Amino acid sequence: MDTDSLSQKGCLYTQVAVDTKTFHVFSTHMQASYSTSNFQKYRSYRNVRRTQLQEIRRFMDHKASEKGTVLLLGDLNIDARAESKPRVFSEDIDYQDEYAECMSILSGEGRVKVRDIMRERYGESPSTYGRVDEKGQPLERVLTAPRVQNSDESIDYVLLFGEIEEETKIDFEQTEVVPFYVENEPFTQMSDHAGLQALFYW
Repeated sequence: MDTDSLSQKGCLYTQVAVDTKTFHVFSTHMQASYSTSNFQKYRSYRNVRRTQLQEIRRFMDHKASEKGTVLLLGDLNIDARAESKPRVFSEDIDYQDEYAECMSILSGEGRVKVRDIMRERYGESPSTYGRVDEKGQPLERVLTAPRVQNSDESIDYVLLFGEIEEETKIDFEQTEVVPFYVENEPFTQMSDHAGLQALFYW
């Protein structure tokens, strides 16, 4: 919808073999929400994301049928911090359940266990877009649109599906939000989003 319709949205898949380990890696960038005073249009963004999640789940079932560690990475445009924020529309009684709905769809309605690695790491969903400092001031003001510079959203994910391969572990000390700051440029970081890093070892 809107400017997202100009992009070729989808889900990429690759199988990575390292030593004796296999990783099924999926990456996506889902429908964004744009500022609007129209409730129905606002809801339509979520409906598109719901359909995209269902398509991703089917794609994962088709591709990741062999043994290995299954990961979904990317910008899902679903704010996992929304539950602590005021509702955008008073009539939107289930807006704050979008994260829970996302996990339910991706789990195949409970068929596959889904682990949110960043939420496990921090004990909450960390801000990755429109990040703010301790005073609530925007940390990035050049690449991020003014209206969302302090939106403080968690919309980027590292999700692990099913059981991790035998003897494979996650180093949570090196699993973190990485802003990718730059120097001597008119912008302060490489993207309007902070990056995510997760380290797997065996």
